[in-house]
Parts: sequence; structure tokens; C-alpha cells
Amino acid sequence: MEYRVVMSDMDETFLDERHQIPPANLQALEYLHNQGVLFVPSSGRPYSSILSNFGDAHQALLQDSYVISYNGGFINRVGNNQPLHSCALDSALAHKLYRIGVEANLCIHVCFPDGYIVVLDPPAEERAYLVGLSGVALAHKQDFPSLEAVLEHYGYTEVVKFCVMSEHYPELLDLGASLKPELVDEPCDITYSSGRYLEFMPQGVNKGSGLRSFSQLVGIPPEQIIAVGDARNDLEMVKAAGLGLCVANASSELKAQADVVLKSSNRDGALVEIVERFFS
Repeated sequence: MEYRVVMSDMDETFLDERHQIPPANLQALEYLHNQGVLFVPSSGRPYSSILSNFGDAHQALLQDSYVISYNGGFINRVGNNQPLHSCALDSALAHKLYRIGVEANLCIHVCFPDGYIVVLDPPAEERAYLVGLSGVALAHKQDFPSLEAVLEHYGYTEVVKFCVMSEHYPELLDLGASLKPELVDEPCDITYSSGRYLEFMPQGVNKGSGLRSFSQLVGIPPEQIIAVGDARNDLEMVKAAGLGLCVANASSELKAQADVVLKSSNRDGALVEIVERFFS
């Protein structure tokens, strides 16, 4: 099979533990670019945040490619801030999720269509990570007792994605399981990422649906797409691709579903192994 696209998760997959691109991955990315193979980042983060990982010097390697953001909810052509595909959470549901986050006394991420994110009450380690990102506002729940207050203050009308964050992953697993009966009739899907986020997306929106939308948009069948990830929110993408891979540091759930478990971890530069095994 001739593969024409490598679709990759970013954090804990393409990026190392410092959220930077390993030099080996840049070399592999250049090779794919020269071979006419599209490298398509697919992340739970917004478009602008994903592109910031590459910087001006390396964005040329994404020329004529695309970025899938917000867990498959948005698709952008690289260099164009106007999405070709987008989504939004049901308004009543978004307000309900905000109340749930406040009652659980957890850090809350409210994500907006233009990529701006309001993060309320992040713990110290999360705050240290977020201050290095553009388009993020840190706030306190005591100043915003309702989602309506957040929307009014920051000037938005829609929410794309809602997250709660905890440094204790089992706490998020328990919360997600406890919420399933309450949300069973709500138009949303639940997923997890990075071992610290419980994410709520519009129903039917995931990285797998993002891959299929991308496939229809550009006319490249899923059979010619390689997808690679590390976490639960990558599962649908890995299953939808012609060849589904996961890095060595992936969750056990993803390893069980992937066609191939790579020997390389995110810190090794796993894209090099993909190039050597499937494009050489």
C-alpha cells in the first residue's frame, strides 16, 4: 500500500516531554515533505497552538498540508486561520458541564472557536505549562461562578470543547464513569488525554471523524493514511486509518487496538521509525 498521509497526535506522540519537536522528527518531517507525503497534525489543542510548536522556521515543512484540531472538530489548511470544518458544543450542555466542573472543584478549560482558552484554577504544574502557550487566559472560578459570566467577560457565544483537569488521573476516570448515566441523553462524547484531562466534545466528534472528514475534503482515502497516537482520544483515529500505529509510551488501551506498536517513544522521535518502516 502506498501511503500519502501521516496523521499524528502532538503531545506525548510527536512532541517530547518538554512539548518540543525532537530533532530526529524534524529530519523525518523534511524527508516526508520532499517525498510529497502530507504530515497532518491532529490534536485536542486548537489550530494556533499546534502551529506554534513548529515555529516560523519549520512551518514550511507543512506547506500544502492541513491541521486537525480540537479532537477532530476543526480542520484548517496550514496558513489559513479560517477553518474548513468546525463544530460547537450544545449551549445548554456547555453550561451544564461548567456547573459540573465547579461542583467537582477541578481545574476547568473552556475552549473557544478562534483557539482562545480560558483556564480556571490550574494547579501549579499545569499553570507552569500554560504560561508558555499563547492564547490562554488564567482565571479563578470564584470570579466566574457561571459559564455565562465567562462568555460575557471574554466576548464569546459558543464553546467548542470543555475539559476538566486533574493531576490524579484515576480521579478523572471515576468522574467520567460517574457522569455517563447523567450525560447519556446529552449530545456529547467523553474522552481522555495526556493522563490529566477529561474532555467533552460534541456528539460524534472525535479524531476518527476528523480523519474521515479530512479524507473527503482532500480526496485521499483512509486506506492511504497512517495515523499514530498515544492516548484514549487517539483511538478512533488509529482505528479509522489504513494503518494505525501507537508510540511505545502509549496507553495499554491504545496498544491493544493499534495495528503496530512502535519501538520508539515520543522522546526518541518516533516519526523516524515510521519513515524507515513504511516509506523507505
